[in-house]
Amino acid sequence: MYAVALKKAQNLCSKSEKCVSEMEEKLQQWGLNSSEIQTLIQTLINDEFLSNSRYAEAFANDKWKFQKWGRKKISYLLRSNRIENEIIDRALKQVEIEEYKYMMETELQKKNKSIKEADKYKRKQKLMRFAESRGYESNIYSPIISKLIQITAILVVLLAFLFPKTFAQQVIQDDCGRRMSLYKEFINKQYYEEAYPTWREVFDECPQASKNIYIDGAKIMKHYLQKNTTNEAKYGIYLDSLMLVYKQRIEYYQQEAYVNGLIAADLLTFAPHRFAEAYNYAKYSVDNLKEKSDIAFIQIFIQLTDTMYNEKKITENEYIENYISCADWLDAKKVEAKDEAAKSKINWVIENTNKIFTKSNASDCTYLVQNLTPKVTSAPDDLKRIMQAVRLLDEKGCTNTSLYISCVEKQYKLDPSPAAGRSIAKIFASKGETDKAIEYFDKAIGQEKDTYLKSKYLYELATIYYNGQNFELCRKKALEAIELNPNFGKAFLLIGNAYVASANSIGKTDFEHKAVYWAAVDMYAKAKGVDYSVADEVDKNIKLYTPYFPARKEAFFYHVTEGSTYTVGGWVKEKTTARFND
Repeated sequence: MYAVALKKAQNLCSKSEKCVSEMEEKLQQWGLNSSEIQTLIQTLINDEFLSNSRYAEAFANDKWKFQKWGRKKISYLLRSNRIENEIIDRALKQVEIEEYKYMMETELQKKNKSIKEADKYKRKQKLMRFAESRGYESNIYSPIISKLIQITAILVVLLAFLFPKTFAQQVIQDDCGRRMSLYKEFINKQYYEEAYPTWREVFDECPQASKNIYIDGAKIMKHYLQKNTTNEAKYGIYLDSLMLVYKQRIEYYQQEAYVNGLIAADLLTFAPHRFAEAYNYAKYSVDNLKEKSDIAFIQIFIQLTDTMYNEKKITENEYIENYISCADWLDAKKVEAKDEAAKSKINWVIENTNKIFTKSNASDCTYLVQNLTPKVTSAPDDLKRIMQAVRLLDEKGCTNTSLYISCVEKQYKLDPSPAAGRSIAKIFASKGETDKAIEYFDKAIGQEKDTYLKSKYLYELATIYYNGQNFELCRKKALEAIELNPNFGKAFLLIGNAYVASANSIGKTDFEHKAVYWAAVDMYAKAKGVDYSVADEVDKNIKLYTPYFPARKEAFFYHVTEGSTYTVGGWVKEKTTARFND
């Protein structure tokens, strides 16, 4: 790795001057340890690929000549890159003072032309803020500004006479772009407080220059919110400012539905007590964007729906309607997903959405049946409505209700899809008709193309085998589910439970029975390692079954020592590590 990193670093330094701190950061990102970084840095310096002096001179020359920065700002940025003061001083001495003054005067003249303020004092304040944001020295810019203020009236008259309106607008536009590039330097380095003064000027004076003004403004305001969590007055001001950024973005760039989603997300984060307001923003966003909504907005909307219901702000019917809409949009997004990574993210949101809904009182079986029955009976051949009913009743575990059974049968008749077959299988399972349940599960699994859903069906089939005490087939199907979804914690948990349930049938001796608990706890640990949502159940099981481990004295007679490898017998045939209960 070191040799590859060295060659890569040499190539990088050959293209443009780099400083030591920049290269250290790069090398850390490439995975080198501190010792390797120091050795490689010294090699680059010795071979003259890397020099803080050359970097500082190139940086200073570029910034004052092309970006029109002042020496104060150049010095500040160089110090932020841990350049030594004497090197900075030498780099700044190359700036020819007369050319530097001329550049400063030219930039201040451009700025003065773009200011519409008639009041001399306010105009002067804007010019001074501009000069400070550029990093100009006050002893140089003060007399220049005073001179400009004196001749402003004449200049305004001349400009109005000499330049057409379109040209004047171009002058302003060019100045806006230049100022944006200035504050962008700070934004890119996450120096939000340094970026703020120039950003504020652009926000006030160039609202249509770029949508990035509002994206950057949100970052700045969030920084100040995080910094002022204990200062209620300032916190409120910055929250209002963040809302103003979004309001102005909508005014100039539309996208109201999308921006409302951003507002909802930020209110939920920075002002959770304003949940009702956030809910309205989120609802407007997803109702308008529908399946084109960002998955984060859908997730936020169902969270806020749950909060609104718990606070008695919406009815059970509204909660259910919102859930159905979210489920439909997520399904549509999943169909359009271009790769497995995108599908995986959507599946995570689907799971989380289902968890939120099923934990709520709005999804009580009695109420769901009362709510869904008239909707289904009013349109008995509406497949979409029937599938929605099946989904809701299934998620809540209301599979023994007559409504669920009739809807599943109707769904399978109208569309014998894998999902419908799986629902039929669950009905047979609830009736104790295991063979029929297995038959329909096998069909559904064979037809299903979606790996996430297939893994879910395999797990449910594994559960049927577990309930029928066919533990070997239970493990087989659970492992097939894990192969499709390596983060399926419940599948690992089920295998562990299967080991525990069959412990007394493994081997002939008490020691062999107890050794099975090693393999069971291994599976529980794997479950927690890939899926923290099962952590509570895993911890409970580990605490419950660890005392069943063999004692050290028992193991002695089988030549098993702590930490040694042991293969569990019977159908389990798992290699595990010996540990004892004493």
